[in-house]
Amino acid sequence: MLSTEPHPQGRLGIIKGDKPEHQSITNMLKDVCTQTITDIEEQLRIQKKVDTITKQEHEDAEHVRIEQACLDTEQEEQAHQDKIQKLEECWKAVAATKHKLAL
Repeated sequence: MLSTEPHPQGRLGIIKGDKPEHQSITNMLKDVCTQTITDIEEQLRIQKKVDTITKQEHEDAEHVRIEQACLDTEQEEQAHQDKIQKLEECWKAVAATKHKLAL
């Protein structure tokens, strides 16, 4: 006998049966559910891998941005030091010229 009574918690009806054709329907539904669960689990595994790769790519990109910012800062500092050195050389030249003019 086939029973499609609704589940007390509001879920889909439960199929129970003693006849072979009912068992075959039950087995087919079981197989479909098993395959669906397997497919979902595989999709979740794939999504987790994608998320991990995406996270790593973001971390790598952030690392590159930080390294570039450090290099830019070092270059700016070096350019600043070069300007200071040139100014000091100019002041020395001015001082030497003043000294020569004073003689």
